[in-house]
Amino acid sequence: MMGLVVIRVQDEYGRGPYRPGIPKLWSDPNGFDCPPWWIEIGIAMEDGHASMTGPYHFGCAFRSREQMNRWFNRRELRALDRLGYRLAAVSADLILFETPRQIVFGSSSPLSQPLRTCKLTSRAAERLAA
Repeated sequence: MMGLVVIRVQDEYGRGPYRPGIPKLWSDPNGFDCPPWWIEIGIAMEDGHASMTGPYHFGCAFRSREQMNRWFNRRELRALDRLGYRLAAVSADLILFETPRQIVFGSSSPLSQPLRTCKLTSRAAERLAA
């Protein structure tokens, strides 16, 4: 099944850059203030995670490159790129939550198997996110 194609920042294992200990390696103290999705939608973290059920692989993503650029600044994207993170296009088969800043989605495919990827800082990133 092919759902909506969304973009996300992830490593080769399909993990995003917010796992414990990683943000301190790339986060710019002058960057954007980006609250966790459960705070952004106004629910408890436990309730948000409890809603992630079914045969899906869950993650956070963006509808567009412009939306992503309001989350990560250029300095952060360069640091993430050096750490091996890439821009990945993935199929979102279920939209669990959506805010003006991000999407929480479920994919029937493992996030480690994106449709396509490219370097965060490359020109190809503009085409991937189109």
